[in-house]
Amino acid sequence: MRKVFSLLLGILFLVGCKTPRLVTQQNFTTELGRVLPYEEVAPKKEKEQHLALLLPDNPDTLNLAESGLSRMLVKNGYRIIIPGKPGTDTREKIELDNKSYRIRDINNLLSSIDTSSIEDFIIIGIGEGGYLVPDISFSIPSKAAFVINAGPASPLAEYQNLVYGKIQDYTFLNSVLSANLLFNKGELAEQIARITENPFGEPQLVGGSNAYWISYYEDPLMNRIIKPDGLTYWMISENYPLISDENKKLAMQVCDRLPYLFYEELEGRGNFNDEDEMKLLMERIEEVINSQLQSYVY
Repeated sequence: MRKVFSLLLGILFLVGCKTPRLVTQQNFTTELGRVLPYEEVAPKKEKEQHLALLLPDNPDTLNLAESGLSRMLVKNGYRIIIPGKPGTDTREKIELDNKSYRIRDINNLLSSIDTSSIEDFIIIGIGEGGYLVPDISFSIPSKAAFVINAGPASPLAEYQNLVYGKIQDYTFLNSVLSANLLFNKGELAEQIARITENPFGEPQLVGGSNAYWISYYEDPLMNRIIKPDGLTYWMISENYPLISDENKKLAMQVCDRLPYLFYEELEGRGNFNDEDEMKLLMERIEEVINSQLQSYVY
């Protein structure tokens, strides 16, 4: 009986220590008339002093609003914005999606936010969200930006390098084939050719329309991330299957040469539904945001 009582006291203590937070579902209509759904997570009692923009992966099985990362940010006084994608169903979301429009939608949303009580701003982009980070614009400069598991080249460019033999990475090739329900490199080559030949034709690869894939191909992360705009932490999981070893090395080399970019290798495969991987990620981000870093001024 005494053990049960002690266990209950422990549970009550842990619940009491959790920062109360409020998760709400909202919509924002952009300048183009696109209705952008987004989630907002904020401390229940305190007026937020900080703002965090979380840009999720696509497709994403991680519920960012309910994740340990969000709980950590709320504990540190952050109001969190997690933008979705416009569209009333899966088909429409795919049709309306491409990189340039997604960036405009998010920047439109940020321009509507009252900044009177906000002291600092951070950006965290995971996977697809990482490719958007350098183009995010807000009236307050970011204290820090985190680009997580996004490569210097676009995914489609990586796939082309696999097809043409510029990348000899069979683990990476098998991951790409599996993700797209393909059996061999020849099938992948055919699909890539159909994407470039007919951007508005039937979708060829899993995750988006042909125009969607081309929008990231024509505007790779490397071209954006090298422009100085505050401190950026470029983090790639050591066993992340959808970025080749060649591009991981390229990201590392670029960060070595630029004072405002920092490369960090994360343990694991980039599966942040795994408690250990999420814990390591959130601990590192918390360490950065609680440091006395100043935004890099060019």
